[in-house]
Amino acid sequence: QIDNPREKGSLWAKALLDGPASFRRAERTITLASIRQNPVGFAALRTPLAATVRNCKEKRKCRASPFTLRGLLLNHPMMDSPRFSLMTRIFRRIIFWYYRRQGWTSVNAVPEIRRCIVIAVPHTSNWDFVYIMGAKQALNIPLSFVGKAALFRWPFGRFMSEMGGISVDRKRTTNFVDAMVAEFGRREEFMLTIAPEGTRGKVRKWKTGFYHIAMGAKVPLVVGMMDYAKKQVGLVKVIWPTGDYVGDMAQVSEFYRTTTPKHPGNGTPDFGTGA
Repeated sequence: QIDNPREKGSLWAKALLDGPASFRRAERTITLASIRQNPVGFAALRTPLAATVRNCKEKRKCRASPFTLRGLLLNHPMMDSPRFSLMTRIFRRIIFWYYRRQGWTSVNAVPEIRRCIVIAVPHTSNWDFVYIMGAKQALNIPLSFVGKAALFRWPFGRFMSEMGGISVDRKRTTNFVDAMVAEFGRREEFMLTIAPEGTRGKVRKWKTGFYHIAMGAKVPLVVGMMDYAKKQVGLVKVIWPTGDYVGDMAQVSEFYRTTTPKHPGNGTPDFGTGA
């Protein structure tokens, strides 16, 4: 049994880099129960874990295929970014590895846009989030999303923020549109992803808050696309809102009727009247 948390961190990191067999041996030596019993806690493992990964990376990356999870963990430049916590970097790498493993491709017809509302339609499954996050990394774009304030509490607050989340406290925020317009005013780059359907289930028509945010912040709408039949996700078209909701949305309604969601029965191409 190893009691020193720094030794535990180093052993775990080396085991991860050495492969599954070595990692299983390490698990027999280090258990989560033993870590929880240690008053130093998991925080003490973060520094030696990250340091060991950095030290071992150059030696081992030449032997790791970039199309395996281990190879992605070793070779992807995101692991070197000081902006994100170790947990976020590893989680993002796993998502990106799975995204490529499943054969998805990314499209960005508007690479110059960095401030906009991204229309995320159709939204019928939790898997949509995984593939959107994969495309975010593939295209290197600053996509953000809105989440309930409860999701940003410890210990996941930093992780959710680093993934692009924006915390909204519905109890304190009486006007969601004004809050998001103010958020645009604070940021130079802000690509806010909103699902107008508002839920993964079947709805009658879209909610129109996304359109009012774009009008208030004076930013364009970008047509986001996720097609499960083609395994393709990305940004395909820019629309500057004119104030004529029905006329502006008519430009995208036919496009969305040709995309295939995860659960076709729940897709809602009806954008409503804007009332």
